[in-house]
Amino acid sequence: MLHAESKPEEAPSQSPPAKASAAAPAKGGAEGSGHGADTASDEARPTRADRCLSDGELSLMSSLARRDRDLDARARDLDARERRLKELEGHLETRIRAYSELQTKLKQEAERRLANAQDRAKGLAKIYESMSPSDAAERLSQMERDVAVEILRSMKGPAAGKVLASLDSDKAVDLSQGYVAPDASPDPPSKSENP
Repeated sequence: MLHAESKPEEAPSQSPPAKASAAAPAKGGAEGSGHGADTASDEARPTRADRCLSDGELSLMSSLARRDRDLDARARDLDARERRLKELEGHLETRIRAYSELQTKLKQEAERRLANAQDRAKGLAKIYESMSPSDAAERLSQMERDVAVEILRSMKGPAAGKVLASLDSDKAVDLSQGYVAPDASPDPPSKSENP
């Protein structure tokens, strides 16, 4: 009888591991087959690791998880902003290139127009050189200052000197100042600028 009594004692000690091993495949099978009810109830049960954590530790883990989600959201936001900045940078570079091309074209056009104006002034200067100094002086005195100065600059020195000598003294001084200035200005300098 002693031998029979020892068997029932061994059976209970082996039973629980068998149930645990049977429960493990059922849990894995439920997860693999997609049955949410079994999985949800298993997840709702505290695991051995959860029972070992204090409320403070659980709160800290929850806080860290929340912080991770916030950081992930910020990272996505920063990535979106970076993509937008790269798009804007591309648009800006395109506009800068277009502006630079336009600026180059405008500069070339301005240079072309200046060259044409200088050519016309030289042609007109030859005409004024062929006039008598008094006739040339009379006409230059009625012109805008910058045009008269440009014609004088284009004339040969002796011819320009004779025309200036034929002008009244105020006009001759004004055109002479424009003649030596780096750029002819459309307005004569005011008397307060001349010491």
